[in-house]
Amino acid sequence: MRTDQHNPGTQPNRSFLTWAIALTLMTWAIVLTVGLGWSVLPAHAEDGLVPYDQIKTELAPIQQLFTRINQEFEGIILEIELEEEDASWIYEVKLLTPRGNVLEVEYDAKSLDLLNVNGQRDSLNPY
Repeated sequence: MRTDQHNPGTQPNRSFLTWAIALTLMTWAIVLTVGLGWSVLPAHAEDGLVPYDQIKTELAPIQQLFTRINQEFEGIILEIELEEEDASWIYEVKLLTPRGNVLEVEYDAKSLDLLNVNGQRDSLNPY
């Protein structure tokens, strides 16, 4: 019996993983493009939307969030959401780590303080 034969059930299909990551990145690019386009639309009080000027002055810019994430974690950003929780704005970030783990990280949207990290961390991530 040969012991060097590859057993397809024991290792992930790398081409599928590469394809899945590429698809995720393309989706993220579309979400950012559409999201940035929507952010310039006027908000009206009767719509229940927060006015642009209020968000602009109260929240840290997303570029600063990207910098902060890259300083604290190694991985690929899969998704970013802005949520209002208990009268506070929170950036919720999903990251794919180099070992394939998904982390859900929360930052205060005003100060960019790290609030919470959920998921299995790689040993490379100090937080």
